[in-house]
Amino acid sequence: MIAWSLRHVREPLLAIAHLLAIGLWLSGCTHRPMSTPADGLSFAFGARPTRGEVRVVPALAVHAPLEVNLDSYLGASLPHQRELVRHARTRALAEIPRAMGLALPGEVNSELGLTWGGQFRSHRLPFVAQQRLADALVGRRPDLHAVLAEAAAAVGGEATLFSWVTDLRGDPLTLRGLPGETVETTAGPVVLDHRDEPFLVTARIGMALVTRDGEVVLRYEDTYDAILSEDGGADETGRVLARSLVQEIVLVWATDPRLWAGEPSPPDAPRQRRGALSLR
Repeated sequence: MIAWSLRHVREPLLAIAHLLAIGLWLSGCTHRPMSTPADGLSFAFGARPTRGEVRVVPALAVHAPLEVNLDSYLGASLPHQRELVRHARTRALAEIPRAMGLALPGEVNSELGLTWGGQFRSHRLPFVAQQRLADALVGRRPDLHAVLAEAAAAVGGEATLFSWVTDLRGDPLTLRGLPGETVETTAGPVVLDHRDEPFLVTARIGMALVTRDGEVVLRYEDTYDAILSEDGGADETGRVLARSLVQEIVLVWATDPRLWAGEPSPPDAPRQRRGALSLR
């Protein structure tokens, strides 16, 4: 079976979303194949309506430590002022997971509209649960879904919305040309400016919606790109990344009538498939 990233089929699927009945099958793969959670699955879905209070915990940043890149396009040492700007941009880069997690609920509400019956509430993830989940996300524990279930039980509410960043990189675009030049990136064209020092951000982002009784209703993970600059800062870049994630997740809600009609999934229905989302 040929697998496609959900972003490549977003428009035609949304156009027919409310005409679909059960029996729809979506195949998906990560946009940029990288390491997956310890269970080997980038996707998990179980059709189950989730309403009421959904508690949102801060995004977990489990990526490698960030380093300041002080290289230059011409190979010479950077002037002191530009070094300061690079340091500032790297500090902003480190804030992106937090910003993405804060923006995620609003982007879900914006995309789903009336098809979403949950109310988001900010909540804290207990420290022990946080550490166990971080270990599972980076492969030090093989039981990611079990850890998510335990964490959701500790948080309470009808369900918990988790999010995480397992890989985060920021590449200074001024390494690609001279000031005033326009460079093409995976996040769009960017005009180079030493004072602005734009970064191309690449982030591996995941999320999971888990009910209080431990069912992982949805888990999704993919890699996204965005531009970090002085004008937008970490908050805007985090919002762009959250929106990119939600625009793929929304296909699950938009194309499965059971999530807004109240029909639970059959007890024997498969909840996970490798490299695919099953909506049967």
